[in-house]
Amino acid sequence: MKIEEYLWTFNMPTDHPRVSFTDVWVPDTAMFGPEGGGLALAQHFVHENRIRQAASSLGAATFCIEESVKYARVRKPFGKPLSENQAIQFPLVELASTAEMLRLLIRKTAWEMDQMTKPEVEKRLSDKVSMCNYQANRLVCEAADRAMQVHGGIGYSRHKPFEHIYRHHRRYRITEGSEEIQIRKVAAWLFGYMGPRKAAFAEAGL
Repeated sequence: MKIEEYLWTFNMPTDHPRVSFTDVWVPDTAMFGPEGGGLALAQHFVHENRIRQAASSLGAATFCIEESVKYARVRKPFGKPLSENQAIQFPLVELASTAEMLRLLIRKTAWEMDQMTKPEVEKRLSDKVSMCNYQANRLVCEAADRAMQVHGGIGYSRHKPFEHIYRHHRRYRITEGSEEIQIRKVAAWLFGYMGPRKAAFAEAGL
């Protein structure tokens, strides 16, 4: 196996390489699970990583929100704290409200995942995992962007972590299935093309 190059990305420095394989032999003893079970194994990993991404993004978003609140209290242009301005307050209130709702959904979904076998998660919770993932990954991008705005020029600089948080978490809206794929999964369950509603809709002639 050879690492050909490290790819330049938005989130540099990067650990995303292009690799090549030459005369690589893998014995049967290295196989994970039964033959033909690769998709189920991959789905198990994907669900766990999507909920992990969601929790990671929520934590980073909360950090951005809290740091913005603190800064707005102490920054006093023209002798008046930024925090007294509704233009500062309202966007942070919206972000904080979304974060609180997401926190409950992520914890509930993760707890339910722990109570189920891996095949059950795919059949019963796949839509909730996707909801957590795409919403949290959007939230952190919005929160990091707002934190840069509240902090002004220093927020845009690398003296603060917000630009790095944005760059790091922006990829989560693409990896482990893009947010469009997450939304499509939720739609399939909501409209009964997949998941528990499929049989119920079919029985009702819908």
